[in-house]
Amino acid sequence: MRASMRYPLRVWSLAWPVPCHSVERSARGSRLDGAWVFVAVLASVYAVLPLVATVLLTRTDDGDEFLLRAFTLDRALAAHATYPRWLPDLYLGFGYPVFAFYAPVAYLLVAALTHIGAGTVDVAARVVASTIVVLAGLGAAVLSREMVQEAGSNRSRGRAIAVGVVAAVAYVGAPYPFVTNIFLRGDLPEAMALAILPWFWLALRRLLQHDRPVALEGVVIAGLFGAVTILAHQLSALMAAATMSLVVVGHSGRGWSWGVATRVAIAASIAVGATALLWVPLAVESSAVRLDVVGHDVPEVVARLSPVWAPAVLAWPYPHGWDPLRLLAPEGPVLPGVTQVVIVVASMLVGLATTWHRPISGLAVGRWRGDVVGVVLVIGTSWLMNLELSAGTWSAIAPLRVVQFPWRLL
Repeated sequence: MRASMRYPLRVWSLAWPVPCHSVERSARGSRLDGAWVFVAVLASVYAVLPLVATVLLTRTDDGDEFLLRAFTLDRALAAHATYPRWLPDLYLGFGYPVFAFYAPVAYLLVAALTHIGAGTVDVAARVVASTIVVLAGLGAAVLSREMVQEAGSNRSRGRAIAVGVVAAVAYVGAPYPFVTNIFLRGDLPEAMALAILPWFWLALRRLLQHDRPVALEGVVIAGLFGAVTILAHQLSALMAAATMSLVVVGHSGRGWSWGVATRVAIAASIAVGATALLWVPLAVESSAVRLDVVGHDVPEVVARLSPVWAPAVLAWPYPHGWDPLRLLAPEGPVLPGVTQVVIVVASMLVGLATTWHRPISGLAVGRWRGDVVGVVLVIGTSWLMNLELSAGTWSAIAPLRVVQFPWRLL
């Protein structure tokens, strides 16, 4: 390749999450890539169908409140044409400082869609929720596919695609992120933050590559994914930061360098700096509200942990969610059911089949090991913190109880 072509191709590879060498694939490979993206999106659609057919956000825990905030935000924007940290229409006209303390992106998207074809906040919220689920499935597919394809040879592309599709189904069908969050809680901001998580992971993973140059655009993209996560849901952003820390630890076994540390530090600075409009007023005015009651008491959190001998619920197809007649989210443990267990086992088997007895280059070995350790740390820690074994940890570390529901980690 001519030197003049290298930089544009590298920028393109950072702007769209596929490996740089994909630009030079054959026409047949390009068609296959397009087909797998379609299949990954289609695999996520099954989680969207209840939104289109039967689910009413007004009958979920937080759905009516979300719609009210989105509606009053739209009215405030129309009246003031500035970012309204205080919504004057709430509390019988006395107003309430919702967006002085709460992330606004999901509400802003719903309000914007009402002016470009959605019509009502309810329809706009359904569109946003459906988009969230599809983007989450596609993000999980892209992340897992890139991990697996780098570990194998070029001939493993088909199996890598299979892993990506299975990952999409597994993520959108996980017990909490979208099943509970959207269909039971009506919490679109948290679902949005969790949909961004695999894309954030992918961007961070590229910063951790010791053997590849990373352009400034890649660092900025990672920082912007972090910023959008913060602006979507602050609590999920804290959990995303913990997740990304485990990913960094997983890759640290390959060695560490000032270059990698600098990239991560700059990306983190971009994420924090770009969201200063949200967190600086929150920090300054935190004494005006009862932030100390955000976390739940120890007995409440411990009661939601599951026994060690029952880390999953033997219910088909799902132990929680999908029932539009339910008005409240479950109080007990929200654990994976038979569907999730089958999908996770299938994805592990497909992943092993993809790389078994296949030659892996020395550079790819380090990346593959880092990915495996990172995934094991994230999944293992999340599952462990939902078992009764972790009761002492929840009791001893008060800031952890801000999570409120341990199954948020699932």
